[in-house]
Amino acid sequence: MADLSLWDFWREALILFSGLWAGTINTIVGSGSLVTFPVLVALGTAPVNAIVSNAMGLVAGGFSGAWGYRREARSVSKTLLRLLPVSLVGGLVGAYLLLHLPESVFDVVAPALIIVAVLLVAFQPRLSAWAKKRQGAEHVHPEMADRQRLPVVLYVLVFITGVYGGYFTAAQGVLLMGILGVFFHGSLQQSNAIKVILSLGVNLIAAISYLLFAFERIDWVIVALIAAGSLIGGFVGAKIGRRLSPAWLRGVIIVLGCLALVNLVARLVNGS
Repeated sequence: MADLSLWDFWREALILFSGLWAGTINTIVGSGSLVTFPVLVALGTAPVNAIVSNAMGLVAGGFSGAWGYRREARSVSKTLLRLLPVSLVGGLVGAYLLLHLPESVFDVVAPALIIVAVLLVAFQPRLSAWAKKRQGAEHVHPEMADRQRLPVVLYVLVFITGVYGGYFTAAQGVLLMGILGVFFHGSLQQSNAIKVILSLGVNLIAAISYLLFAFERIDWVIVALIAAGSLIGGFVGAKIGRRLSPAWLRGVIIVLGCLALVNLVARLVNGS
């Protein structure tokens, strides 16, 4: 009995710490689920239950991260109002797919998405300059970014990322940062604020879907531990992310994106 209690303590401490870590890096760049999801599966949680419980727990970290980026979010409020509904619909579709498609689909598709995201972030300065020149916006000031006429391709890609995020939350922030870096003319910190709020919206809509249609898959102890950890991590991540230079922030995104890719490919190889 004593050994069991000690195991429960360390198990819950590990989940709490993974939630803290995930909340921190989710606010900075995304891909926090690639911390929490493997931990939950390694501790014996069924994969779909882990995805559902993890997504619900990370909602708390999304709120604290959004609060930390509230100043940048206010500067792009019009852009957020245009992109958020598209992202929410995508998240709803993704949550539906999670509950109706086999998990093996994710293992095949996700590595390709991460490769695209990392390449977008790595070449973001050149791609962004090309996109701005093509649209006659080479010298857009961050204060003017909210007046930008958003291209249709941005709406499409935000929707697709929302679907992906609703299906499996890992690295949707990396994808969003790559997409926004090319098609949105604001600063990197403004893009980060948009990313935090769009990711929060997707996680929130997915969590509501799980409550309504997959209640039996929710592990409330896991949800509470990840929520507590990610809530604190969101505040920590906002403070760190807002102080990073664009070059450092881009570097962190690329590193975590590569780690995400290794993680996903390893899961695919081990499962084959």
